[in-house]
Amino acid sequence: MSYLPTVAIIDEGISNCLMHKLAFNLVVKANGEVDDYKLSTKRYGHGEICFLLLKKHLPWARIGSIAMEEFSINSLIYALEWCLTNNINFIQLSIGVIHPSYPEEIELRDVIERLFLNGCVIVASLSNTYQYTVPACLPHVFGVRSKSASESYDITYLDKSILGINFEATENSMVRADHSNILINNRSNSYSVPKVMAHLVNASDSTLNEYQRKQFELVHPYTSKNYVYIRQDVNAKQLLPSIINVTKSITPNSIPLQTTYENLVIDKDLSRHDDEILEILYTFRPKYCIFLDKVSQSIRNACSSKRIFYWDPQNYMDAFHTLISGQSLLKYINVTCPIIYLSSTKNFLFVSNCFHDYITAKGYSCRFISIEKDYFLPGYDYCPDLNSITSFVKTILLFFSPSIIFILGSQKLLRTNKSVTDLIDIEINIGEDNSFTKSDYGNYWTVSVSPHLDTLELNTLFSYMHRILTL
Repeated sequence: MSYLPTVAIIDEGISNCLMHKLAFNLVVKANGEVDDYKLSTKRYGHGEICFLLLKKHLPWARIGSIAMEEFSINSLIYALEWCLTNNINFIQLSIGVIHPSYPEEIELRDVIERLFLNGCVIVASLSNTYQYTVPACLPHVFGVRSKSASESYDITYLDKSILGINFEATENSMVRADHSNILINNRSNSYSVPKVMAHLVNASDSTLNEYQRKQFELVHPYTSKNYVYIRQDVNAKQLLPSIINVTKSITPNSIPLQTTYENLVIDKDLSRHDDEILEILYTFRPKYCIFLDKVSQSIRNACSSKRIFYWDPQNYMDAFHTLISGQSLLKYINVTCPIIYLSSTKNFLFVSNCFHDYITAKGYSCRFISIEKDYFLPGYDYCPDLNSITSFVKTILLFFSPSIIFILGSQKLLRTNKSVTDLIDIEINIGEDNSFTKSDYGNYWTVSVSPHLDTLELNTLFSYMHRILTL
């Protein structure tokens, strides 16, 4: 590498006994002020060990430390803003926040997006509790978790991940501190981060560019953006979940010249017309795109070269196959939230949107898992392999911690697959007269509802379900 890279370690701080090895040693105060960090006590805690490991792997690099006076999303944002202002090349984070609030995550995403677009490489550890962690699970960040030392390779790159994990690594080594050796084993995701950071710093430009190119391929679409929906017929029924906020629908020919739309949904009827899509991308310069059908390699290349984050169904499918082919699926945890099967031959999207909006308005969270292709939409998970459905649901439950999980599929598929019937608590069947009965096909209840639910019917329905689930 022709220049001396600067790595900023954002952590709990590094004591002054190691100050002579640091390019800078700073602290971010609760009000956002940045000052010199002074900790005279000699210690070898989390921050020091992460530094010593990085120094062991990158003895020639310029490494600095940023401590946080109090650990919070706001303090982390202040530290990242300092890195942005000072053009830091690499950021190492062996810390994170599990399940932040929605406003906190949006604010954090914004500064990390700006760092990414400024060329900064960010590496962060997944929580040791194996739950959704920011910033590690954000698409602009390389998320890391540890793996067993008995596995063949020290570092494994995961092309795409439903769980936001990009690298798995082992760390079993000695670091020298104060004339003694400290043995670091693989007990923590935190201690795998320095090895991955060193790998990325030492990577050739072409290898690093390829890693970064893959970051534009979103496994989950950004749901915090307001989208413009481009389609041939604006009067046709909109087939999008309410998770995706569409502000208006337009046709390609009706877009005014010199218009820029930052966030686009491109309909299925356009997804196979490369020339038309390329014209849209090059003319309107979006930052985020959702393609409702699989796109060609030329479109993928165009998105990467234009630095457009994009989702299409294939991105998710690639990540799903990575998940089930590895060791990530969980089998030995209990399901602790209601599992609702939503079966329908008509108007399933309207009803699932009603449930999503109703539940989130009450302050809860929900997750939708499709088990048939026709029910798979952006913002939903998808499990086409029913042999893996139980462990997949358990993995989604532990990692994302939803209040309710909805499984979407046909009634026929439900009643012919014991793996699904054994998993669910209630089936909601859309399109019949209202009723509430014990199922003849498994140990669950069946609710039949109108395909045109209103608020009163939703309140009644959830009262029924709550009564059954607490029996």
